[in-house]
Amino acid sequence: MDQYDQQARPEKVSVPNIQTNSNLIAILAYLSILVFIPYFISSNNSFVRFHVSQGITLFVFEILLYVISAIFGFMMSGLLYMFIDLLQLFLLVLAIIGVINVVKNRTNPLPIIGHINILPL
Repeated sequence: MDQYDQQARPEKVSVPNIQTNSNLIAILAYLSILVFIPYFISSNNSFVRFHVSQGITLFVFEILLYVISAIFGFMMSGLLYMFIDLLQLFLLVLAIIGVINVVKNRTNPLPIIGHINILPL
């Protein structure tokens, strides 16, 4: 009898958590060009929109740094290369801070560049 009772019980179906999905989508906002995925797929979630706005600002600064280093790369000395590398490291740290804010469900702006809204959402 026990064997039939165990087979008759339905298994629990895991339902995806909406907050977890929002966090995963918001994390994409800090992964360089992947910022456009949450930009296009979650227009109704204010938490994700905030992080997309921060991610777009960060992405624009990454592009500007790349363009500056590409244009002036032929005349850069070793010291200037080191400065560009430090700026790239700083942008990486900002991306990590953004991901930490997402994981902790915070809407804190990024340090220094967080109050610049390139694309207000």
